[in-house]
Amino acid sequence: METIGKYRIIGGLGKGGFGQVYKAEDPTIGSVVAIKVLNVQNDDAMLRRFRAEAVTSARLRHKNIVTIFDFEEQDGAPYLVMEYLDGENLQRLIETKKRVPILDKLSIMAEVAEGLQYAHEHGVIHRDIKPANIMRLKDGSVKIMDFGIARLTQRNTRLTAVGYIVGTPEYMAPEQFMSDGTDSQCDIWSYGVVLYEFLTGHNPFSADSPGAV
Repeated sequence: METIGKYRIIGGLGKGGFGQVYKAEDPTIGSVVAIKVLNVQNDDAMLRRFRAEAVTSARLRHKNIVTIFDFEEQDGAPYLVMEYLDGENLQRLIETKKRVPILDKLSIMAEVAEGLQYAHEHGVIHRDIKPANIMRLKDGSVKIMDFGIARLTQRNTRLTAVGYIVGTPEYMAPEQFMSDGTDSQCDIWSYGVVLYEFLTGHNPFSADSPGAV
């Protein structure tokens, strides 16, 4: 694949959630962007969730939330065009035990809190806050990524089948396991778990299975 729509592919950035992510160039203005392409075909539920990500993310404009520029389809495959982020996510920082001063860690998490507060004030719950979805850029700024399973609080809809867990168990609030009553407090729980892990290097709920978590 050399192009997606008008965008020229530079290279792959990996897989995240249900999408393949590429680094690409916008030939119109020469800027670098990231493109997430849905990698599941003929799955209506997954398509609805991907479109929900586009709508949800595109309405958020904040310095601590990744910016969505466009949403299109190519050969039946939908894709998101978003801000390219050059940096390291918190999961990488934790795994490599990279030395980050504690005041810097608190500053990073303060910016995450600002982004989450903005999202909540605009009716959006992330539902999958974890170290891998928080990026620290080379210029020191912080971005929350992947609102792929976010749900608008104003909508009384559920995109997942009964019994299917959406989220990452180690960071999920108990009510996300037991009910559909997800609200902004679930993000606050996840934020607390990430803060604990970022400060100590250990997840407080790490276990071998979701049931054990």
